[in-house]
Amino acid sequence: MLVAGASILTAGLIAPAASAAAPNITVDLLTVPTSAGPASSVNASARVHSTSGTVTVQAITIAVRNSSGAQFDFPGAATNVGVPASGYTFTSGTRTFAAGTYSAFVAVQVGGAWYNLTPTKSFTVGGASSGVVVDSLTLPTAAAGQSVTASARLRGANATVNVQAVTIAARNASGGQFDFPGATAASVPTGGYTFTSGARSFAAGSYDVFVAVQVNGTWYNLDPHKILVVGASASPGNLVFASEFNAAAGSGPNQGLSASYWLNDDCWKSGCTGTIAQYLENHARQDGAGNLVLTADKNLDTSNTKCGSKTCTYASSRLTMQNWASGGTPTFARAGGHFEARMKLPTGAGLWPAFWTVGDQTKATGAPWPVSGEIDILEALGNTPTTAYEFAHGGTSTNGTVTPFNSGKGYALPSGTIADWHTYAVDWDASNTGYIKWSVDGKVLKTLTASEAGAAWKSFQGKHSIILNLAVGGDMPGDSTSGTTFPAKMYVDYVRVYDKPAI
Repeated sequence: MLVAGASILTAGLIAPAASAAAPNITVDLLTVPTSAGPASSVNASARVHSTSGTVTVQAITIAVRNSSGAQFDFPGAATNVGVPASGYTFTSGTRTFAAGTYSAFVAVQVGGAWYNLTPTKSFTVGGASSGVVVDSLTLPTAAAGQSVTASARLRGANATVNVQAVTIAARNASGGQFDFPGATAASVPTGGYTFTSGARSFAAGSYDVFVAVQVNGTWYNLDPHKILVVGASASPGNLVFASEFNAAAGSGPNQGLSASYWLNDDCWKSGCTGTIAQYLENHARQDGAGNLVLTADKNLDTSNTKCGSKTCTYASSRLTMQNWASGGTPTFARAGGHFEARMKLPTGAGLWPAFWTVGDQTKATGAPWPVSGEIDILEALGNTPTTAYEFAHGGTSTNGTVTPFNSGKGYALPSGTIADWHTYAVDWDASNTGYIKWSVDGKVLKTLTASEAGAAWKSFQGKHSIILNLAVGGDMPGDSTSGTTFPAKMYVDYVRVYDKPAI
């Protein structure tokens, strides 16, 4: 996502305004100092990847601003770097900071223009010190699922320090904890102490790793931080569809696209999935900060308050790629590939956000549901916020008799709750011997193979289009919204589709 603004990155170069083209680069992880004193020399690191082939950047750096906006950038910008889809790790040069609070972000120069990338992280220089210094931190080369350890060399800065616990901590981009096991008490002399963690495995992804010590009951995160890249995924191929939602605040979901791919679904009039919410076009708007926001509230269209057999009591959004004004012809559809969205979802009873696909249901070429096929990349219930629901629905039809096929259940999120940012994806091989793999933040939670689906696999070999929605009430959550705060908001950072699976 592009952060619009006028922050000066280097003399004479101004960050672009919101109308500037996005650089097709996403920050997976940004690490910043956490134990710096005013005389400490520290650095920062970032892991970035391209969303469209390999992008050549003229420069990449980690920029720093104080509360007044003054520049305190880390030195050592990398120049003329090819950033691939598989990812690139950048580590800045070192510098010292005066006591105070700073904000840091990745900045890249592409085509002569500078871009400030999210996220922005803050760090504070000064304050209490643990008395322990990290001389070295050694990380493994890790593949997903492989059991590995890490080690560090510590010393007391001025005297021997008795620590109640020392460990090597790991965090993902959402702040979820994936610490190495084996924390232990230790006496850390000025001459040095070596600590080696216990072993653990990681899902594919990028992790912020650092030494943490507990001294006199207080935990301290120590510098330096390093980025652990686990099981770099194979490239998902060519980007064939992307909604980045980088338009101005108040824009509709199609602003920034070459065509109107997202259409308002008026299925609420027939009570689709038992909803008690109208789906209105004005309830899906870009926020100007790089997100599409689907809002559920009570701002109804009072000219029609019937949701099928129920009375509509809320308004919300359901965006489809099926153009029902043209018989259901999709604006975009494909069979197989890598489909993903980065989202932050609302919690509360009765809320039912989802990111899913449906097969061709046009009268000319399609089949009725469920034979047409449905892949629920992510369904979430606001009252079970640590669970991702992942389903496949299909079936066969013989002489007008439909035999349904259903697969899936709820799975525990790898970290945090649905109210945190997560990347939800499927990798889908639509061949006769193919598969569908559901993942959250790169961790595969469910796999369905063609052999497991049997004859119903044909439901997952045709082209599917995408639906995004924030339902209120209905089949899964029920209609009670007791205790839920409205307006409720579903944030979508992006939706991307690649032409082949990554795993």
